[in-house]
Amino acid sequence: MMACIVRALSDGDLVQASQIRLEALRDHPSVFLSKYENEVKRGPDEWRSVLFGEDRCFFGLMDNGVIVGLIGIITWKDDPSGEYPGAVVAHYIKPDYRGRGLSVPMYQACIHWALGHRAWKRVIVTHRAGNEGSRKAILAAGFQFTHNEPMIWPDGNEDNECIYAINLEEMRQKQ
Repeated sequence: MMACIVRALSDGDLVQASQIRLEALRDHPSVFLSKYENEVKRGPDEWRSVLFGEDRCFFGLMDNGVIVGLIGIITWKDDPSGEYPGAVVAHYIKPDYRGRGLSVPMYQACIHWALGHRAWKRVIVTHRAGNEGSRKAILAAGFQFTHNEPMIWPDGNEDNECIYAINLEEMRQKQ
């Protein structure tokens, strides 16, 4: 295992990125807002539209050219405030790479990318209640807990969605 790096994904990463996303959904269905059964049906063009665009960037945690982790930042179009901030999504690290502090640089890559989008005042990230690993990584990356919202998860169970935010305007003022 070499030192891992985080980098923005490109079209050449499409197959690996879709494979790790499907692995995450298949192996950990209770913690994501999507289902394996829905995403496995996507073709290459659909994957491109999910992973690449003006309002989004996906990053890979790379170990010697192999994607071992995935994270993305997109425009949160369902924002009830109408601000449409950035939202960190699809965070996943293969089990053998967990517990090594690799989530923080992944979150930081998303935050750094978001700072270039002046329309975004903040970035949010969420996790399912009880996902202690996600909670610790999110806080370590500088996000602040804002609130919980009850919801029905794709596995059919009701649980809280824990919501965190980071203020991009404050970060820009400190630069």
